[in-house]
Amino acid sequence: MATTNSTIEKIAPMFTDLLIKKIECLKTDWQKPWIASLEQGLPRNIRGTLYNGGNVLMLLFYTEFMKFTLPVFLTFNQAKEEDLSVCKGARSFPVYYWFKFVVHKETKKTIKYEEYRKLPATEQENYKVIPQMKYYNV
Repeated sequence: MATTNSTIEKIAPMFTDLLIKKIECLKTDWQKPWIASLEQGLPRNIRGTLYNGGNVLMLLFYTEFMKFTLPVFLTFNQAKEEDLSVCKGARSFPVYYWFKFVVHKETKKTIKYEEYRKLPATEQENYKVIPQMKYYNV
């Protein structure tokens, strides 16, 4: 399982490059909003779920730089499921999320976070919750 640091090392360069490009586009005497237009709405996946956190800003920037007409994204597998084709040479962009890894302090047995939340507080004390950043490409 990848550590949070290795995940950050993989996705940070793309985010950094995008921010640098955005800043370079700005001129000191010119007033333009950071986001050119929200006419088409906020970034969402193919099923209509809105992205959140820093993904919103990064995907809005990416939409603008790539000159996409709609901020709708999907994974390669989702495209296959929908019988859609990905254009040759198309590049993916990382979307990150936090995953809570729950492990018993003594037995090292793992359980799902949903199971952990259902436990009484006294039993929860026996577990350690470890947040991990993960990502996938859209």
